[in-house]
Amino acid sequence: MQNPNFYVAGAQDNSTFILDKGTWYEALAGDGFHCTVDPKDDKYVYASQNIGGSGGLIFMSSNGGVSFSAVIGPGQYGSGENAFWVTPFEVDPVNPQNLYVGYENIFVSNNRGVGSSWTKLTNFNAGSVVRYIAVSPHDDNKLYCSISNNLIEVNKSTGQWSIIYQSPSGSVPINSIFVDILEKGVVYVTLGGFSSSNKVIKIKNGQPTNLTYNLPNFSCNTIIQQPVTGDYYVGMDAGVYKMTKSGNSWSVFDKGLPTTVISELEIQKSTGKLRAATYGRGIWEVELLDCQLATPQVSASGSLELCEGESVVLTLQGNYTNFEWSTGSKNKSITVTEAGNYYVTIYDSKGCFAQSEPVEVTVSPKVDVVINVPDNKTVYCEGEEVRLNLPLSIGTGQYKWSNGETTRNITVTESGEYWVEFTKAGTNCAYRSESVNLSFRDAPEIPTVQREGDNLKATGSIGIFQWFLNGERITGAVKDTYTPTTDGVYTVTVTNSSNCSSTSEEFIVSWLSVEDTYINQISVIPNPNNGEFKFTFNSNVSGLGNIKIIDINGREIYTNNTNIISGNNILNINLKEINGTYFIIMRIGNDEFNSKFIIK
Repeated sequence: MQNPNFYVAGAQDNSTFILDKGTWYEALAGDGFHCTVDPKDDKYVYASQNIGGSGGLIFMSSNGGVSFSAVIGPGQYGSGENAFWVTPFEVDPVNPQNLYVGYENIFVSNNRGVGSSWTKLTNFNAGSVVRYIAVSPHDDNKLYCSISNNLIEVNKSTGQWSIIYQSPSGSVPINSIFVDILEKGVVYVTLGGFSSSNKVIKIKNGQPTNLTYNLPNFSCNTIIQQPVTGDYYVGMDAGVYKMTKSGNSWSVFDKGLPTTVISELEIQKSTGKLRAATYGRGIWEVELLDCQLATPQVSASGSLELCEGESVVLTLQGNYTNFEWSTGSKNKSITVTEAGNYYVTIYDSKGCFAQSEPVEVTVSPKVDVVINVPDNKTVYCEGEEVRLNLPLSIGTGQYKWSNGETTRNITVTESGEYWVEFTKAGTNCAYRSESVNLSFRDAPEIPTVQREGDNLKATGSIGIFQWFLNGERITGAVKDTYTPTTDGVYTVTVTNSSNCSSTSEEFIVSWLSVEDTYINQISVIPNPNNGEFKFTFNSNVSGLGNIKIIDINGREIYTNNTNIISGNNILNINLKEINGTYFIIMRIGNDEFNSKFIIK
């Protein structure tokens, strides 16, 4: 456990309580028994409850003890087996995701007890229940448990087991198991009852050594070892006793502790303090080492708010020789590319350690910016408009297009390479799209339709011609000249080699329905024009005629009576300072003729 200010304790008939940030609160109701915390990640907390007197229901919290969920229990609660009153369970100190629980056999979960991750590891067939469990802190694949007066060594992978020690028969039960921190293959048991010569036994490679020495004749309930010095501490029914690693004599280690039953001993590693859980007198702690390590400081090479694909370097400040990052790295600096809380722990030669404040790194997921192009078409003709847009799925943010525009969607009319840089809202993460190359090809010049005798002539443009009458294609009318056969509105479309087209202004043919036509070959030259143009026509008669010009709303802007001669007539007209589409109307006798033209 890393946080020295976090406590979890079971109070038997009075629930399970947690002390966090200076406040005790009830974390789990009912009978409170054995508790523990993940040795590498404080947010995983474990507790147990007695269910109807049949043994322990095991609970796990993944949020630091704020809430708990049951993960396994006796009988119908998951194991299908009976349990000891205080059901044993332990977190693997080597692989903390592995949780071991003892019923009539050892059960293991490789996912902290979540879901259906439980399997039965052993097959003892002992007719009794597991009372205590201890998992080796070494990478030797061993755990130990006790059934009745038997100490059993179990292979964590296969479940194979063997009895390596038996306490004296009678009323000398095994009360606790502890695996030596500094030496592989060494395990200790403490014994209950009132056999004066049987309190602490050391078993090394299957050979027991009695370490009872001068301990008083009280039940010995628990044993712990200082991780650097190797000194031993035992909790008895009347206080705590200490013996050095190489010693052969125990001494009272009270340090102000009342004479009371000691149920369990633990050493809080970051402070080096020994903590004692008592029967009815609360939790006590005392300094074992003078741990005065200052909180290590961590610096960052840049922003801790990363965009996907970026990194930040975290560096331990100061001259330390023994340290480890939360990632497992033992380098002074680490390069971080993933979101998470990162910290470094420093150690001294006495076994004290201190942990830096967590450094939170966030990573904004990459946004795939794709420009939507209508029908994936990239070639257009002059005069067309193309709408480029971004999908709503990219979310909100800022947009910067290659042409300087800053909206989600843009309309383009020119050839070029278009891309957009999108900055996701609330971040500094900018993502650029792939480029879209659009080509706008030249359209042919707009053709002008003129009358030449009985024909319509398209001028001013080159390409493939197609004539239309009242908006309908005229089959076979594919030359620059067309002879109309009926009155109506005629246009011609010219298509060039780029498959781009231009269409003329409408030309009205009205002379074909008049049998006796006085006027023909009407033309406005040039058309379009700047307001100064020639009105030409051919007349079969002579006399007084009227020429009138109106705009598209029917408003008259010019009128003139003129003498018409038989043959070709040319009339110069000047309409400066106006522009738009107009109709020139020629009237002689009962006949009326018109032509459309444009002033620019």
